[in-house]
Amino acid sequence: MRDFGHHVGEDTEIYFSLYDSGKQKYLTERFLVKISKEGFSNYIEKLHSNCTVFTDLGNSDLNKDVYLVAHIMRIGKMLYSDSSKKTDKAVNQTQVFKRPHGVAVQNLGDYLASKESDNEEKEFSMKVYQVEEKDFHQLHEFIIRQSGKFSALSTHINYGVIFSVKMLHGELRTIREENPLLFKNVSLTSKLGFPDVIMPGDVRNDLYLFLDKGEFERGGKSTGKNIEVTVVVLDSEKNVIKNCLWGASGMEGVSEYNSMIIYHHNSPAWAENVRLTLPIDKFAGAHVRLEYRHCSTREKSDKKLFGFSFLRLMDKDGAAVQDGQHELYIYKCEDTQKLENCGYLSLPAFAKDYEGNHEASGQFSRSHKEMISVKTLLCSTKLTQNVDLLALLRWKSHPERIQESLQRVLRLGDEELIKFLQDVLDALFALFSTEDGNSTAHSGLVFHVLVSIFNLLDGSKYQHFKPVMDAYIKNHFAAALVYKGLLTSVQHCADWVVSFEKQEPIQKCFKSLEYIFKLIIQSRLLFSRATGGTFEDSFRRDLFNVFTSLNKMLTINDNHIINTQVALLLAVSSVYEQLTEVIPTIEVTKLAGSMVDALPSQLPSILVQAKLSCIKNLVTSKLFQDDESRNILLVTACKHLKFHLTRREELKLCTDILGEILGFLYKQRKYHDEQGKINNCIHHDVDTLCTAVLEVLIQTILTIIDKDVKVFGCLVACLIGTLQLLDEFHYKRLWEVLMGPHQDRKPLKDFLLRAFLVFRNLVRMEVFPPDWLVIKMLTNNVILKALQEFAQPLAFKFLDCRAGYFDKE
Repeated sequence: MRDFGHHVGEDTEIYFSLYDSGKQKYLTERFLVKISKEGFSNYIEKLHSNCTVFTDLGNSDLNKDVYLVAHIMRIGKMLYSDSSKKTDKAVNQTQVFKRPHGVAVQNLGDYLASKESDNEEKEFSMKVYQVEEKDFHQLHEFIIRQSGKFSALSTHINYGVIFSVKMLHGELRTIREENPLLFKNVSLTSKLGFPDVIMPGDVRNDLYLFLDKGEFERGGKSTGKNIEVTVVVLDSEKNVIKNCLWGASGMEGVSEYNSMIIYHHNSPAWAENVRLTLPIDKFAGAHVRLEYRHCSTREKSDKKLFGFSFLRLMDKDGAAVQDGQHELYIYKCEDTQKLENCGYLSLPAFAKDYEGNHEASGQFSRSHKEMISVKTLLCSTKLTQNVDLLALLRWKSHPERIQESLQRVLRLGDEELIKFLQDVLDALFALFSTEDGNSTAHSGLVFHVLVSIFNLLDGSKYQHFKPVMDAYIKNHFAAALVYKGLLTSVQHCADWVVSFEKQEPIQKCFKSLEYIFKLIIQSRLLFSRATGGTFEDSFRRDLFNVFTSLNKMLTINDNHIINTQVALLLAVSSVYEQLTEVIPTIEVTKLAGSMVDALPSQLPSILVQAKLSCIKNLVTSKLFQDDESRNILLVTACKHLKFHLTRREELKLCTDILGEILGFLYKQRKYHDEQGKINNCIHHDVDTLCTAVLEVLIQTILTIIDKDVKVFGCLVACLIGTLQLLDEFHYKRLWEVLMGPHQDRKPLKDFLLRAFLVFRNLVRMEVFPPDWLVIKMLTNNVILKALQEFAQPLAFKFLDCRAGYFDKE
């Protein structure tokens, strides 16, 4: 805030918050700027006192309906006319009240949508309006919608609240480092809720209490009461928890929070929110007490207590108070000392409070015609409101409810599961198998819950928790026998796939194979260390049986399971590298090759894409870096590439795979050339690639050369890359393969003719953009060298009259 143009004559508090008019809800907690009665220009003592950063806001929050709302409160006498008199006298603190004064709003939607929000600070000025006090809680809506009776606080055009805004993008920690001066002692104003992405290590433990509205009896008076609500929090020992209440950021924590007062009104609406920040160990047994006092306008009168309400922060099962609205009972009490021992805790706090005794009367009687409505919102990474989650975490206390608890956990909100990830996983693995590794009555359902959690981690909101999951598996996971049950569960999914009407659970299982196998492997490693590597044959048999079942599932031609087969092919590549920790790399490679080969030749397009994506993942994996494994994978990849290039299927994916292979082989050969060494494996791999795909690559290019196909340039690049790798030996091998054991010259002749046609067209055509000079020169150079090699069979197999090979065609 840069300036406040109104001279109130009393201390003033301005509460800023962001508001979404479309959803009619506040996005953030409030930020407080205090102004002394001398005015704003005399108040600025600290540079940060009038500046805040609203944090954790996502793209969905910052839309065209976002407004900055400023609630202006007067801190002084009950009546404004009184406050302007005798201001030089000492103020009686019992006669200082928070009173509504005005509201200002400014739409930020246009600014947020514009490019200037990315780099420039922009200044705004907003007018302050007033309304009847009973409608003060909704004045911001009146102004936004231009409805209701309200008027400007001042007709002077320059009067109002002047503030500036600047958008800061990125993670808070990074922004702090980039803007150290901006963040020096600045207040952070939190979002009412969690950010779009919850980061590992995020710690928050805030409970927001919204004072909504109340209904109070007149009490025999002709006019309404001036009601002030005092909020206090007491622990299990019935002691007030000190400095745990924040009416806004930018202020110090207080032990008591006092609401604003609506003058002479028995149905006040406050719309104030208070943040409760308690130590985690204080929540159990703690409660909030709301005390109601009538505040007289007489100078020497104290505030008079006439009732109270309370709300427990945690139930007997350990679940935190539920989010949402609570209509609290109001109990009569005029003596503060009666509240000191908290004898009311045996009473119900609201209608459905099952912890209170509804029959009890005691020293407090309920005012049946009175009530107060409050709302609560928990933003905590430490506490849960969910009794189902608590039931799972405490399953040993009620073993008869385990099945029911697991069913309910499947319906839990994702935030709850992620917040308590480690504790949930520990409980699930304890339920998954017995101490000797056998399955339990709950194993199937536990596996279902595990798969649901792993699928959550694949979502963008929780992808940052993947390292947390990896750290759990590596450092904390201790279930050395669950690998048996996990392998069996995956095999059952593959064996029963056709019999399942709903494929989603099985698809989720296959999408989660990365984490399932991480757990299997870690479990097996723990077991091997504990037993000296016993039962190795049994583990290998179980593992290979799983892959046999998966391969069998891929052979099934059924439209009902196509998406399930796709899910397996897209996810299984992540498993192979992990398996090298427990079985030799060459055996893992054979498993990978056999799975790709298990697919039928006639496939729908979606399965062809999945198969080729799987192959691409394999040729970019660590398996491909092992010489022996690469030879197996290359043979498999080339076989399938040749098949699909011949059929002109998924050419883009085929060129992507070829590009990865060529790139790897080129880098390896260059590296060994620089070392002055010859790598026979790389030499052999180039031979495998050349003899398998060069002919079909040239055929494919010739077929689509006169068509407007986007992938044409990629195919040409693959052809040039392949030819670039060939030496004299590879060309001789190519001619031998083309002619076959019977020295048939026709296949060789057809190949040469197609190659010459392709080369001629490539020289004439503009395959690459005009400014790609280097690749054009490289292409011409590679073609020239290839023609020198192609001239050898042309001369000796078709132009040699002495050998009887002259071919007139």
